[in-house]
This record gives sequence, C-alpha cells and structure tokens, in this order.
Amino acid sequence: MYKHKNKQVWTAPRGIRLLKCNHRDKCYLVQWRLDGQRKTKSFNTAQEQIDYAKAMASEIKEKGIEALRFKKSETNEWSRIQKTLGEDITANDLIECWNKYGAKRKSLPIDEAIKLFINTKKIEGVKANSIKHYEPILKRFNDYFLRRDINSISREEIKDYCLSLKGQPSTIRTNMVRIRTFCLWVKTSGYINESPFDGLKPLKIKHKAVTVGALEDIKKLFSLNIHHTIDRELLGRLAIEAFAGTRTSTVGLIKPSHLKIDAKALDLPADIMKSGIPAYIEGLPVNLWNWLKWSDYKSWSYTPRQYVNAKSNAFIRAQITHPHNVLRHSFCSYHIALNKDAARTATILDHTNQRTLYKYYKGKATEADAKAYFEIMPPVDA
Repeated sequence: MYKHKNKQVWTAPRGIRLLKCNHRDKCYLVQWRLDGQRKTKSFNTAQEQIDYAKAMASEIKEKGIEALRFKKSETNEWSRIQKTLGEDITANDLIECWNKYGAKRKSLPIDEAIKLFINTKKIEGVKANSIKHYEPILKRFNDYFLRRDINSISREEIKDYCLSLKGQPSTIRTNMVRIRTFCLWVKTSGYINESPFDGLKPLKIKHKAVTVGALEDIKKLFSLNIHHTIDRELLGRLAIEAFAGTRTSTVGLIKPSHLKIDAKALDLPADIMKSGIPAYIEGLPVNLWNWLKWSDYKSWSYTPRQYVNAKSNAFIRAQITHPHNVLRHSFCSYHIALNKDAARTATILDHTNQRTLYKYYKGKATEADAKAYFEIMPPVDA
C-alpha cells in the first residue's frame, strides 16, 4: 500500500513496489524483479511514479511478464500516451482508432465500388428484382459525384446529395435508404474508414400535397380528345391511368396481351412494374373496360415514348394543367371517396400499406364527384 501526504493514492499489484528515498534527487522509486534481478526506476514526482507503475501493471495483466522487458523509451512513451488520453486507454483502443481513422485505404472509384456491391449481392442470393431497384439509384449517385473515389465523399456532400433528390417523398426516402445501405456495405467490407452517413441525422422530407384532377377537367380530357386519337389507343391507355391508377411508365409498356377483358383484369408482368413484382389486378371499375373495348385495344402499337408525347398533347388540347402523376392521384382520391376502403385501393395501386393513402388522399374528393368520375364513359355511338 502506498500513501502520499497521508492519503491513499493507489495500491500496486504484487511484484511491483512503490518506494520513496528522501536522500535521492529522484526520490520516487518503482521496483520489480526480472530474471531474479531487482530493477528500479526513479522519478521526480509521485505522479510520474504512479503513472509508470500503472502502465506497467496494465501491460503485465495483458501480456504477462514479457511486458517488463520494455525499453525505457517505450515505457515513457506509453506513460505519455496515458497522460494525454487518460489512464483507461489500452493498446486495443489505439489499434481500433488507427484502423478507423489513420489507416490508409486504396483508391476505389464509386463505379467500381458499385460493381463490387452488386456482384456481392448476386453471390449472396439476393433476388434479381431487389438488385434491379438498386441499379438506377446507384447510377444516379455515381453520376452526381462524377465517378470520384469513394473515400473522398464527405458527410456534408452526402447531405447535399440527399437534399438534391427529386420526386415523391417515398421515392426520396427509398433513394436515401439504398445509398445508406451501399455506403455501409463499402465500410464493412473495409474499403473506407467511415461511411459518409455516419453521424448524419435523418433528413426531414417535406411531403408535398398531391394534386387531384378536378372532375370537370378529367371529363374535358377524355371528351375533347375523342376525335384526335389514332385507333383510339391514346384514350384507352389514359383510361388505365385514370380508372386503374396505373403508373405512366407501366401504361406505356402495356401490350394487348396484358389486358384480360373477359376476366376484367390487368395481368401485368414483373418487367413493366416499378416494384419488379408481377400484378394481377381485379375489381376495377366498369367504365375502364368500356374504354378499353372502345379503344380497339387489340391493335395497340404505341411505344412508351409515343404514349408520353401523345398524353402531353392530350392535356394541351384539353387546355388543362398536367401535374405529375395527376391521373394516378385522381384515381386514388376518387376511389377512396367512393368505396371507403383504403386497403382495397392500396392493393390496386401496388402500395405496401394503406397509411399513405389515408394521410394524403382521403378527403380530397366527395362521394358524389367520385361516383360521377367513374361514370365517365366513351361515346355510345362511336
């Protein structure tokens, strides 16, 4: 037991002795035995003495008696480290810190990191549809950073990238989750010391109010374009958007074989669905099938680009605005207003849950308007 100024300071473990010899210039001593010989270190102050003994005791506990064979310079260096970083610091702490912040990594361009990530996921057995979701998101990420080294991307740059994302809140959130997952994989695979997402608080995504087409505007869209269609195909495809809520990107890829008129169902394969999952959709409103029969669907020939251009011109002819996804949003709002069944609407729209529908679409239309919306029919004399 060693005391300083009548106060207990620290108890040295067995094998280490703390002494004070007042007749010596450096009167504070640390003694121990190594290979049968007594070893002594002397210090000017009691604090230096205790720091040295503590470091020695810690090393003996971790490495055994070999720790006593340290050179004087090594021991002094360790003592200095503990003074700076704290007495509880260990060699393992320093190694971990070095691996995280100090170790140099090889250069790895983002596009190469993406290839490694995709190939690894394929080897792990991740389904092709899931990988398909990642590829366009990672491509945009790579293009944004101009194919830079993955090690050079900072937290602030990642934040700016996330804030630059466009689209619906759910789309932005999906992009952020995919990029975060990719960066975490690069980190755990040892290519970067830190993910640029580390320490970044989740960004708040502002939800914009959805735009629902007014009943009279939707009526104009169909009635004023009846005589401007080619084989009536345009309005048939518009009807799938307006009365089935199908995305524009999917509608442009629909073929006559996907329309099961007799079964009153849409049979949409995985390769034309945003989710990458095939959908067999039943229970759609009657007016949809009337429009599809009127449209001469068996002769459809539009390419996706032709449909997008024709759709844009249709809104111009009707002299109504064309907000993003307005027909899909209109279907959702009017369908909920008419049926009072968000779960049913969510299933048709290929949504994973109905919370989004209740939050953003419920109350956007009256039941009376919803009834009139689904009574928009093609001309009987055409």
